[in-house]
Amino acid sequence: LERTMTEHPRYRSLYVLSADGSVLAKAGDKPRHPGGKRAGTDPIAVLEADSKEPQVTGYAELPGRDGALVVGEFHIGFLNSLLKRPGLGQIRIVDAERRTVGSNTGYRAFQKLPSARLDSLVEATGQKVGLGTRPSGVLFRDGDGIQIAAAAPFAGGGAAKSLGWTVVSWQPASALAIPEYSAQNRTVLAGLLGVTAAAACLGWLHIVVVRPLRELAKQAETLADGDRRTVLYPRHHDEVGTIARSLELLRQQLQQQRRRESAPPALAGSAPGPPARSHARPVPS
Repeated sequence: LERTMTEHPRYRSLYVLSADGSVLAKAGDKPRHPGGKRAGTDPIAVLEADSKEPQVTGYAELPGRDGALVVGEFHIGFLNSLLKRPGLGQIRIVDAERRTVGSNTGYRAFQKLPSARLDSLVEATGQKVGLGTRPSGVLFRDGDGIQIAAAAPFAGGGAAKSLGWTVVSWQPASALAIPEYSAQNRTVLAGLLGVTAAAACLGWLHIVVVRPLRELAKQAETLADGDRRTVLYPRHHDEVGTIARSLELLRQQLQQQRRRESAPPALAGSAPGPPARSHARPVPS
């Protein structure tokens, strides 16, 4: 069992089930078989246990072991991985009651199909299996778009034929490789790229030109209102920076002119002082 688990990763658990329902040997995860009894006589069965995912189980009887079975529980992820094919849209495997067993997208266990048209397509395809017809497809309108869908039953023989499964896929018709649709998609892509480029240019213009000009206009208004102390620094070496340097030179000149006007006038001459005293004695008459 361990060697088989290593060689075939499709199994989540392998175990030997006796006729009375007891597990004789096991490998992998814990067995999830309800009651330890075989579900029907088919080699592959889907257990209807309450679980978040379908439980697909395969049986192989051991010769000469009084009804003992080798039971393999499949990874549901292995079944889903077989459906991941590019260009086929959404793919699901449904059982005979048109309930979801596997899918290439998110789903709930035994979930119904999302459309009544898909349900009718699967039902009609299952009825034609006995007539030897091919898998069928349909083109229908879904809201504002057109959907294309196809269904193919498990009718080619094999162990899974008795399950009554059907593969159904659907996708918008616009996703097909049609020249008109391809040209339309390229036109939409070119338009989106043009809008993105225009938005990037407008953003660059706002950051580099518009916002610095607005700040410079505010500084010019402040300078015109009489603010001579705020220094105007040019942030970039461009036209806006040139205007900022010119305003800074203007501010410096205005500040120097204000200092000259507020300075006291220079003295023209010296004022006459008191008469000097003479130390000579008066001559007696």
